[in-house]
Amino acid sequence: MATSDGEGRDAGDLLENPSIEQVVASCYNRLLQTSHEGGVQPKEYIAIYAADRVRNFSSVWMAATVGCAQCHDHKYDPYSSKDFYSLAAFFADVDDEKHFKNGTNNLPTRREPEIDVLGRTDRLRLATLEEQLRQAEAESQEDSQSGDPAEIDRLKQLQQEIDQINARKQRTMITKAMEPRVVRFLPRGNWLDDSGDVMQPKVPGFLGDIHAFAGLSENDRATRLDLANWLFDVERGIGGLTARVFANRLWYLYVGRGISPSLDDFGGQGRPPTNPELLDALANQLIENGWDLKATIREIVLSETY
Repeated sequence: MATSDGEGRDAGDLLENPSIEQVVASCYNRLLQTSHEGGVQPKEYIAIYAADRVRNFSSVWMAATVGCAQCHDHKYDPYSSKDFYSLAAFFADVDDEKHFKNGTNNLPTRREPEIDVLGRTDRLRLATLEEQLRQAEAESQEDSQSGDPAEIDRLKQLQQEIDQINARKQRTMITKAMEPRVVRFLPRGNWLDDSGDVMQPKVPGFLGDIHAFAGLSENDRATRLDLANWLFDVERGIGGLTARVFANRLWYLYVGRGISPSLDDFGGQGRPPTNPELLDALANQLIENGWDLKATIREIVLSETY
């Protein structure tokens, strides 16, 4: 996701100048079961991946059971099947197709697009060493010391540490946007049925209008970044709900039971919070602290209840 202050989550690849952390965070979109075995039908698996993302997105970020609407309108909450496929359309630009062609039977297999990354400490150290190496090489050439044994040893030590750090790089999947696939409404969830309407990215109608939120015309296509910002915007989006979902989950992790026992269902079949004032207070603190999870965790673990 990307919060209103621009911190990337699963839309980090859509930011103008994303940090390496924001690019790596976009891997969230790719963390689902995939397959490139012989006989796999790409169309079927693209539909599976899309459904998985809608279920994950709604459950994790909204504590909503939108997944129930894959084949029919939700029986208990105001989510329609069209809402399901409209949400799936937000993720239609996620490149899910390279691994069908480039996957291997070796471990670790390829799951392109991927990049090699270092942790933050290693990246900072590497930048320092590379600058020191450039300066040392420049000084050596200027002072005609290229044959000085001490200078040669210094250059070798710098290069050796650089090589050691680079050897620690880990390969990770990332999200790269592609031309959005056509997403159709699938009657009863049947991926073979192409008779359904073409769906555009929209949020469930009772939760607002993503086009109005993002300042788009009806002919413009809303993006994952618009969806991410809507998710965290307290004034015009559903940031208050997102904060309650995560405050409840943090309470569960540290106390052993959610303020609402239904961590992933704040809908009609979920169980209401036993202490709604406490949930509101923690959610408001999370928002006021700029979505700083550590500050909210500190509040919980320093409480008498904990």
